[in-house]
Amino acid sequence: MKIEFCPELQLDWILGKVSFDSLSCIKIKLYEVISVEKPSIISRHISDINSYPGIVEIKNKTNFNFHNNVYFNIRDDSAPGYSEEDNGEGKTFQRLLKSELLSLHEDRATGSNLIHYRIICQNEIIDIISSETPEIIK
Repeated sequence: MKIEFCPELQLDWILGKVSFDSLSCIKIKLYEVISVEKPSIISRHISDINSYPGIVEIKNKTNFNFHNNVYFNIRDDSAPGYSEEDNGEGKTFQRLLKSELLSLHEDRATGSNLIHYRIICQNEIIDIISSETPEIIK
């Protein structure tokens, strides 16, 4: 039986803020969002439905603090990334123990194993390679 990686963090994320002085400490603020469904199209004109605003409810704020990192990248979710044969553990907060990106940076490990973390937000994908597990504050 496969154990799911951090099920409490497999949420629909939207990127709030990223701050860092160097690779040694990266702080990422994410928000959990819930999209409000548009009304049913039954008995409504198409212009009524198409003009209905997209409503997103921000539910929770979570801070991800990564320390002792060797790589950090934020890219648009439509931008090409490295090919990942193993998609990793998790859906929106992933741990990749083997990846093409990780193999490119394994020579930068300073006495400890590196772990590739990936956070998949609504519009961005964040890749971090770190020698420490992140501190997560909800």
